[in-house]
Amino acid sequence: MNINPTDSKTLVTLDCTPDERIETVIRSAQKHGEDEDPDHEVGDLQDALRAAWGCMSAQQRSDLMASSEMIQILEPGMLDDYSVLPADFLREEVLRVSVRIDRDADGNPSIGSIGMFDDQADPEIDWQASGIEGRLIGMLERAVIYIAQQTWDVLKESGTPDFQSENHILWDMKTDRIHHRHGSVGVRTQTRRIDLASQLLNRELGGQSEAPNLQLMDSPRG
Repeated sequence: MNINPTDSKTLVTLDCTPDERIETVIRSAQKHGEDEDPDHEVGDLQDALRAAWGCMSAQQRSDLMASSEMIQILEPGMLDDYSVLPADFLREEVLRVSVRIDRDADGNPSIGSIGMFDDQADPEIDWQASGIEGRLIGMLERAVIYIAQQTWDVLKESGTPDFQSENHILWDMKTDRIHHRHGSVGVRTQTRRIDLASQLLNRELGGQSEAPNLQLMDSPRG
């Protein structure tokens, strides 16, 4: 399952027809930066954006933030900011996410299925029809694939992994805790618990390295 981060049913098309009034603001900011200091251009444009924001209605603000033009501007930072991912899903009334990870013959992970739930165990939320942003789904996919691959690397170092093993990730958005269950189907599984998962993912996927806050717990099959 590959979802473009900008794919979303909520995207809004803006009328970006050139307007001399806004071009005058941009040229004025540019001249201020050229005459004095480049930082003045940035500051003037920030002030202009905040002023425009203050004049907008709540619906206009929502339309701007949901536009493809704004998504393209924000996308790099948004995709890297996993620290707010749980809050984003909670705003969509998604409390828990359950993901099955599949692997090919070489052990490469892929998304098998995604289940989302509110405060009830059933029925499962139809997230594909609910209007949840494609950007959030893309971030979720990258996060769980990273967790699965990290666990896989640990298993490879400790011995020969079982390609047919169970591989299931449950993310509780309220507690920001991930439980990654893996092991031989019907025999024994281990559960890898990751606390403050969004903070860990933000560090790791952002290119920084820090020891993950996790615990490994044997979970024998009964």
